[in-house]
Amino acid sequence: MSYNENFLVIPAKFPTFVPEDPKFHAEWDILSLSIALVGIEPGGFMAKGVAGGSQLGRTRTGVIVSRGVAADGVRVGGRITLDRSSVALHVVGIAPTATYGHVALVYAPIALWRQATYGQVTGGVLPASAQGLASAAALQVRPGIDVSAVGTHLGVDIVTKQQAYAGSPGYVAETATMSLIIDFLYVIAALIVGAFFTVWTIQRKADIGLLKALGASNGLVIRDALGQVALVMAAATAAGALVGSGIGSLIPGGTVPFALQTGAIVTAAVILAVAGLVGSLVAVRRIAAVDPIIALGAAS
Repeated sequence: MSYNENFLVIPAKFPTFVPEDPKFHAEWDILSLSIALVGIEPGGFMAKGVAGGSQLGRTRTGVIVSRGVAADGVRVGGRITLDRSSVALHVVGIAPTATYGHVALVYAPIALWRQATYGQVTGGVLPASAQGLASAAALQVRPGIDVSAVGTHLGVDIVTKQQAYAGSPGYVAETATMSLIIDFLYVIAALIVGAFFTVWTIQRKADIGLLKALGASNGLVIRDALGQVALVMAAATAAGALVGSGIGSLIPGGTVPFALQTGAIVTAAVILAVAGLVGSLVAVRRIAAVDPIIALGAAS
């Protein structure tokens, strides 16, 4: 899979263009935007993984745009002109939202990608020396294949999909920042839950003292408190996950880089519930320290 970022100039013949749009150039009647052009072999496994990928290769200049490009007004049948190489792209399909370095993807036949990439200096004409060239390639490997040996034999670096993501501009820095924010949220959630159940324990001090005066052991009282904490955390986390998923489903996946993933939601809910239980241990410790005589005397 090959990538090339290009600055595009799109003729304003699309009905969705509005003169009041700040990106609209009234003097030329054109819209400017950036894309990441991806070269795909028509009929290959990469094309099968793209919605509408079967249309690639039917025409020499046909491309499939992701919804991020379509959100700017590009429609099937539209014509896109690459600014630096003057190569024209004709939109034949629209695929789900996909980006590379926050730039919307456009899928093109690999021959067209080479023409746009290596023909920038020659006015869109592909030099003979650029035949068969690519900046990167996607491989589909059968289980059991020694990928490192293949890479050594071919004299290339072969990396996993996740490692390839890490090589994209700003990916590592952004994901590290987001992971740090998420970790802080878990810590804050544990502190909030701990504070809530600490107040809850103080308010129930007389009740806890009465239970102990009637013969309840510390273990029984602690298990009862932890059971109540677990029920509250499970119900609150489930409700929060449902509400958050419902609100998230209303967010369009166009220009906003947002996607709901069941695995991520379940994982976050479990971690949040566990963090809440850990935070509640501070309050549970106070239960063991409650003196029934003092607690009942304070309540009387």
